Amino acid sequence: MTKGQKIALIVAGVVTLVGGVGFLVFRNRAKKDEEIIEEDLLPVVSQVSNNSSSNSQTETETETTKPSSSDIADEVVKKGSKGDAAKGVQVIINEIARWRGWSGQNKKAANGKSVKFPISTDGDFGTNSDTAARLIFDNYQADLNITRHKARMKWAYAAGFYKKPFPDGLKNVSRRADYTNEFIRGGKASK
Repeated sequence: MTKGQKIALIVAGVVTLVGGVGFLVFRNRAKKDEEIIEEDLLPVVSQVSNNSSSNSQTETETETTKPSSSDIADEVVKKGSKGDAAKGVQVIINEIARWRGWSGQNKKAANGKSVKFPISTDGDFGTNSDTAARLIFDNYQADLNITRHKARMKWAYAAGFYKKPFPDGLKNVSRRADYTNEFIRGGKASK
C-alpha cells in the first residue's frame, strides 16, 4: 500500500466518522424538535394503567398541553359530578389506595360512611367516590370538592412517598413541573 493510498484511507475513515456523528446529532435534534411541536400544538393522549389482582382499569384522557381557562385539570369535582374530570380523580383515588394496601378493604371515613376499594371509575362521582376522596385527599374533607390538578399533585406526592415510578399520566401534561416537584417532595418525606 502506498503512502497516498494510506492517506486516502485515513481521510475516508475520518469523513465517515464525522458523517456518522453528524447523522446521530441531527437525528436526536430532529426528535427533540418533533416532541416540542407535538407538545405545543397537538393534543396529548396519555394512558394510565392500574393493574391489581382483583381490578384492571385504564384511564384515557385527552387534553391540550397549553393551559386554558376551560382546562379539565381545573374543573371542580364534587359529589354528583360526572365526566372525564371525575373519572380522572377516581382513577387517582384507586392508585393511591392500592399503594396504601387498601385494595379489597372497606375503609371508614370521617363522615361515618364506609367504602370498599377499588371504587368504580365510571366518571360518576357519587357516594362511594365522595367517601373515598375524603380518605385520600386531606383538603377534600374541608372543601368537599377537588380539582383534577390537586388530585394529580397528591398522586405525584404519593408516588414519591411510596417509592413508585413517576406516573405515566403526568408525563405529558401542561403542569408537569409542578407534579415533578411534588414527586420529589414526597420522596424526601418518606425518608
